[in-house]
Amino acid sequence: MLDNVQHNAPLLTLSGVSKRFGATLALSHVDVAFLPGKAHALVGENGAGKSTLGKIILGIHQPSEGEIRLEGTPVYLTSPAEALAKGLVGIAQELSLLPECSVADNIALGREVARGPFIDRRATRAQVLALMARHDLAMEPDKIVGTLPVAEQQKVEILRALGREAP
Repeated sequence: MLDNVQHNAPLLTLSGVSKRFGATLALSHVDVAFLPGKAHALVGENGAGKSTLGKIILGIHQPSEGEIRLEGTPVYLTSPAEALAKGLVGIAQELSLLPECSVADNIALGREVARGPFIDRRATRAQVLALMARHDLAMEPDKIVGTLPVAEQQKVEILRALGREAP
């Protein structure tokens, strides 16, 4: 992957991707390339296919036709778990946080540091603080997410995605 990053080659490409749901054509021959280390946004009117394209990239839907390449190698993603294992993480417009839990708990959710059958809260918190420092996105880790403004909640979503260490 370092070779791709150095030459700024696309990390993820979709070529001729279409998606049908019965008689409905949701996407028609989409070509798009995502560069490593860059933020990308899918923008368009309601019904334009943004969510469908995102779900194809994340393995929720499979394309009816076309090709997906990850670092130049064709891939066929059959589930979100498979996409995540390949480093593909998405952040949806709708927040998927646990509002009654802390910032740190939401960021670490599913990746807590364990000591035997128990969660090591101190080590998990340190892991979250290191992630915040690495990406220069400081937040109060003990704040309850539901009390935060939406913009701050979006930062929590972004930090959670970055914590999965997608390429």
